[in-house]
Amino acid sequence: MAYAPTLTVFTDYNPSPRVLVTFPTVAATTATIDVSKVVEGRSFPVRGGIGLYAVGGAYVMDSEPALGVPNTYRAEMFTAAGVSLGFTDAAVATITLTDVLRDTSEMVISQPLKPSLAIRASMGGDTAGQVVRSIPAEVVFPEGATVGVGIGGQLRGIVDMPLEVVCETTADADELISMFGGYTSSFPPVLCIRTGAPVRLPRLLFASCSEIVETTIYAADVRVRFQLKVTEVAPPAPGLVLPSLRRMDIDAAFATRAARAAAYASRLARDTDYTKAGLAG
Repeated sequence: MAYAPTLTVFTDYNPSPRVLVTFPTVAATTATIDVSKVVEGRSFPVRGGIGLYAVGGAYVMDSEPALGVPNTYRAEMFTAAGVSLGFTDAAVATITLTDVLRDTSEMVISQPLKPSLAIRASMGGDTAGQVVRSIPAEVVFPEGATVGVGIGGQLRGIVDMPLEVVCETTADADELISMFGGYTSSFPPVLCIRTGAPVRLPRLLFASCSEIVETTIYAADVRVRFQLKVTEVAPPAPGLVLPSLRRMDIDAAFATRAARAAAYASRLARDTDYTKAGLAG
């Protein structure tokens, strides 16, 4: 089957490295698609790409691509009655580490439900120095046996890992705190953490934070250090996301509707112009 997506990689920090996944064509009777990606052998639904309206084509911005490893995208197509039409062909995008990180001690942290909340920060020396994963298991000794029988479950994710985040500016520090909500907003305490080799962590790590300790370093350049304790969790539901680009942002960029219409060759071009993200405030 054909219909492979077109992938456009953005390496800037507006707000963070991302991949625009566009399906210019889909099977004739397709009404919706579910977009997914595979990273390091693990399949993830693409946030905002589940149940996506796809008559005449579709697109979704993946704000959580892994860095330095292949991200393989495809979609399952469905009729209006919900009958699967099969999968599109796959396409692969790899974001080169040197294009987005200044050195291997850096990482990208974002709030999955609001991709516009994202920073690039340095990892402190204690991060991932020791990583603990648990295995629920016990040893049972059958009657008369000299050795036991191991009975256990599957290896679990990372537990209670120290994560030290060093922010170069107070603005980045404020952004990190905003990822957990505030007086007028609320987000689950789950972060998307993206690192590169040789850091011994999953390239796409979703982690729940149970503790935050903030220390301000007053020197020639003020830096803020956060010591977090995190545990690996599943990403939040993929249908939940606050879009970075809104219709009001596009409207704010043009004085008239005619000017807006003249600026784009197609609806798809208009709706994927992320240079206008946030213009409406």
